[in-house]
Amino acid sequence: MGLDGTNYNKYSLAQRAYNSYVPVESGTNTFFAQRQYLEGSISVGTVSVGAVELKDDVTGDRARIIAGTDIAGTTKSLAVAISAGTVDSIGTIGQIDTISNIGTLANITSGTVQANGSDIEDSVAGNTGFMQIGLARNSQKGTVAEDDAVRMVTNLNGEQVSAGHTWASLSNRTEEIDPISQHYVSETLIDETNITTDTTSYSYIDMAGVKYVGLQGETSGTAPTDELTVTLEASIQDDSTAAASCAYQDVTDALTGVSSWVDTDFMALVNTPLPVKYLRVKYVTSNGSGNDCDLTVYTKKLY
Repeated sequence: MGLDGTNYNKYSLAQRAYNSYVPVESGTNTFFAQRQYLEGSISVGTVSVGAVELKDDVTGDRARIIAGTDIAGTTKSLAVAISAGTVDSIGTIGQIDTISNIGTLANITSGTVQANGSDIEDSVAGNTGFMQIGLARNSQKGTVAEDDAVRMVTNLNGEQVSAGHTWASLSNRTEEIDPISQHYVSETLIDETNITTDTTSYSYIDMAGVKYVGLQGETSGTAPTDELTVTLEASIQDDSTAAASCAYQDVTDALTGVSSWVDTDFMALVNTPLPVKYLRVKYVTSNGSGNDCDLTVYTKKLY
């Protein structure tokens, strides 16, 4: 069956076709024309499109697309205006020259939205580029869970607030990580009782980075049978040689004004810069067979 004046063109179709019949009246006669619904793809060359209307099969919403140029092959260059309805998904848009207005942008799943920095640099603020939205507060904002997204906080004048801000005084706190009051090292260098007769011993103080040092010695006085003599020696040798292997010179008199301390307590305050690598305390007990000398030495180094 056919209709006069109707031409049928053959197209290359993929997959299936569905048939239906529609009544066609001609005078007093009624004919049934076959209509095919095609599923699949059609291979065409260039189609000149005037206007296309999109329909949502679920909601029935319609959107009219006005096409200003042709759809040629795989190139789809269109001046498009969507006057109604919703576009649910767009795979990739290579470039959009101008967007006049976006009412609401609900979500950007992934990727980056960016503006050309060369177009924004030195332009009038507020007219071009992106604006970072801060949360204006006159008190500290509440905490959120770890790894939650947050907005930056500003004061009511729009000035960004940083960690360490004190809201009551609208000031920023600073903390000294390595305060000068802690630039010292104290230790008990020697703590010996009943030192063996005829003993010579050394205890070392590393003076690297140290300017000043104080030493306090406590002994058992003149009561012991053995005699205890304490002196100070120093070495400037700083060539990675072990402290015990460096060459030393006696500096007791140079630092304290006395040649030694014998069976007596002492206090030595070196309060001028001491440019040595090692300072060592030397003590010697006499051969009096007493084994009864005591010595405790406390030190404090200042940087």
